[in-house]
Amino acid sequence: METSTRSGGGDLREELRSDASTITDSAKQRLQSEVDARKGTAAEQAKSISSALDTAAGELKDSPDWLQSMFRKGAQTVQQFAESIDQKDSRQLTRDVQQMARTNPATFLGACALAGFAAARVLKAGTESSSDAYGDSGSGFDQTTNSQFSSGLASSGTGSSSDSQGFGTSSTVGGTSSPAYSGGTL
Repeated sequence: METSTRSGGGDLREELRSDASTITDSAKQRLQSEVDARKGTAAEQAKSISSALDTAAGELKDSPDWLQSMFRKGAQTVQQFAESIDQKDSRQLTRDVQQMARTNPATFLGACALAGFAAARVLKAGTESSSDAYGDSGSGFDQTTNSQFSSGLASSGTGSSSDSQGFGTSSTVGGTSSPAYSGGTL
């Protein structure tokens, strides 16, 4: 009787292990296909950076030779990196990154930090341009007016402003100010 229960539990464990293995393999394949699909874009961007560095090196005619050389070597290194991305599949790229992390952990961590800073700058630039379209807060509302109305009393109002609902602060009369309703329905 105990033997059949144990074998039933063993079958369940094997089925769960098999399912977990199938899910893991499926996730790996999907990740690899995603990397393969996007590596062309990454290689093109790297080539663009290489071209920009080479152009910058050409424009540094009055600069010291070592500076021009540094820009040219940087352009060559980025170009080689782009070609490497183009030529290798996702598994080879993963192995290369793992090998680099094992042999040069400080360089790997430094590269990760630089990539993180670059990504943060790109994201920050994107959010700043979208917030400029809607004002400083990004919401399209005057936060001062909204907080004055929600508190019930406005400490100082020197004019009339309102949000999209028609609520705002009234002009200061006799040294005090109060919330005002400038139209619309309640």
